[in-house]
Amino acid sequence: MNNHKKLVIGLFGFGVVGEGLYKVLQQTPSLNASIKTVCIKNPQKKRNAPENLFTTDRDALLDDPEINVIVEVIDDANAAFEIASRALRNGEAVVSASKKMIAENLPALLELQLETGNSFLYEAAA
Repeated sequence: MNNHKKLVIGLFGFGVVGEGLYKVLQQTPSLNASIKTVCIKNPQKKRNAPENLFTTDRDALLDDPEINVIVEVIDDANAAFEIASRALRNGEAVVSASKKMIAENLPALLELQLETGNSFLYEAAA
């Protein structure tokens, strides 16, 4: 990815990790990255961010041409794989924190990464 290009993030999940990412980006404008939309499961839950940032419609993120990075920090491995796969096919880079999803689908994800030329980033853990 070009370092000068602004990262426009579509975030799936706003638990501890998602909210932490949001706060870091809010406090560090020099990162040249911002979260445009957050997809959540439970719209009734109180969150420490503007209400208009949230949606329950995954397509609002996956079909948004302005979003160039999908960050996925949800606990549903099947949904996470669907999101990551579709985002890669859509030309977006993907960052995932879903160890279970990655463990179960790494060969398919790496193949998609090679096929599309898009980045798939994750943190290794045991």
